[in-house]
Amino acid sequence: SEIEKNHPLSEDIIKSIIFLCPKYTGKSIFEVMHNPTIAKYSSQMIEVVANDQNRMSLNNFLLSQDVNSETLKYYIESFVSEIVIFEKYDNLNIIKSLLLKMSITELNTVWCEIVRSKTKDIFIYLDKINNRKQHEESTVSNILLFISFLLSSTNRLLRDTATNMLVLLGEKQLLKLFIVFKDIDQIGDLYVKERLIAS
Repeated sequence: SEIEKNHPLSEDIIKSIIFLCPKYTGKSIFEVMHNPTIAKYSSQMIEVVANDQNRMSLNNFLLSQDVNSETLKYYIESFVSEIVIFEKYDNLNIIKSLLLKMSITELNTVWCEIVRSKTKDIFIYLDKINNRKQHEESTVSNILLFISFLLSSTNRLLRDTATNMLVLLGEKQLLKLFIVFKDIDQIGDLYVKERLIAS
């Protein structure tokens, strides 16, 4: 973007502004500036400056955005990457609140497109999860929740793989799978509910 081309230190300048903005304005940068480049860098830094209040502000900000906004899509994409590449689930609840707000059409056009763009990384992630003999107790619910959201994918192989993973994990963690089902009962895609029941 133009911001990045303007100055050789633009990335450092933007990150400094993102870090200092709450201190001087009382608001996070994403509440002040709606710009894809700002979204890009603030999503990379969210862990550095994150606390529960900041994450809640980000959640509320993203819920107020148009579902088709580039900023919203960028954040969701970044959060998915955090999960499938680094297995970091800090922002999974933000994804959940956004997906539960979407209609079936929005899920198909926004979420499924993001999942489609990350399909290779998602399959690698699922393979890692599948090959792991034991999962940390604290991450099992997050894994089940994220995999459940993959059930809305338009990619049949991915849906089938996600269903199989839920069956395998759910055998050992039935209560947690049931809690996930209750947690996303309001999702706009009936197919997700059907597959969760089947698993």
